[in-house]
Amino acid sequence: MIFLLTSKKNSYIFLFKDTRDSFTDYDLNDIVLKGERIDDTHVRYTLMACGANDELYLHQTGSAILEGGEIHSVFNSPGRNFINTETINYPYETGRIITRNNMTDRILGAIVGDICGSIYEFNNIKTTDFELLDGRNRFTDDTILTLAVADWLVEDPSHSREFLIENMVTLGKYYLECGLGRRFYDWILSNNHLPYGSFGNGSAMRVSPVGLYARTLEETLDLAKRSAEVTHNHPEGIKGAQSVASGMWLLKNGRSKEEVKDYIAENFGYEFRPLKEIRESYKFDETCQGSVPVAIEAFLEGNNFEKVVKLAISVGGDSDTIAAISGSLASCLYEIPDSLITGCLSVMDNIQKEIMNNFLNKYENH
Repeated sequence: MIFLLTSKKNSYIFLFKDTRDSFTDYDLNDIVLKGERIDDTHVRYTLMACGANDELYLHQTGSAILEGGEIHSVFNSPGRNFINTETINYPYETGRIITRNNMTDRILGAIVGDICGSIYEFNNIKTTDFELLDGRNRFTDDTILTLAVADWLVEDPSHSREFLIENMVTLGKYYLECGLGRRFYDWILSNNHLPYGSFGNGSAMRVSPVGLYARTLEETLDLAKRSAEVTHNHPEGIKGAQSVASGMWLLKNGRSKEEVKDYIAENFGYEFRPLKEIRESYKFDETCQGSVPVAIEAFLEGNNFEKVVKLAISVGGDSDTIAAISGSLASCLYEIPDSLITGCLSVMDNIQKEIMNNFLNKYENH
């Protein structure tokens, strides 16, 4: 529960509560933050007060500002200490200037996952003890089709089937050697671009821009279905896309991991098993039903972006796509490390970056 306590021009103080009671019962599990806008891209956040009984997190805000981290550590204060910065001579620095637009992280979530997983798709690694970037990484069809969907969303107000097909065919032909699946490859080169009943995970790997763009859950589900059914019109293909997009929408609107898990299980029938139970026996499975729940489980188990992607890759199978799906979800909750952003941007070409930047500039105005 969030209460706005006071506000002045460019300055706000919020109380984040663990219950829905009135704000008069401030206790040891509540957190008070102050936000001060410095300019269009810089905000200084100050932790004004919080309790000391437990480790404290703000997962429910869905904010990349706090990176999913424990409050004391994020603001450079010893763990489980009572904090009140109004106390005279309070010894710890609790202010932090945030400079990154977290939408940049979110649109890159699938792309970073794809690029990090690209070298392990046909060379599976069943451990999390490895480097995500080692000089062999490349973008694959996951990146290209994610960008095709992103461009469709902001350049076609009607979100027509025809525009999306043209985008996918044009980019697919331009990047014909990016690792396209055989049926999709044939579809791109055909003269009749009809859906082919696929329930492959291609619908889920490319859907992340929908979860960022849509204003409502209903719009999310509708656009995810449209983005899938131009090729993946099998119910399982549509379900894969909708589960990922709706999970992202819920996260960006403040829902917790547990709430996302429950929503997906209830509405799409997916069952989740701990990765340690399936890792050893898991084989390459490019179906939605065989890979999307695994990718979501990796997101649920990880506690930062890098950990989520490593867990996704460590399962084996279709590593780049599983990591792309996990990265999509993780980017709504965790900040992507600068080293991964820099490394992956260096792999992308100017056409891809232009599409990404165009989406970032236009998506909020739809």
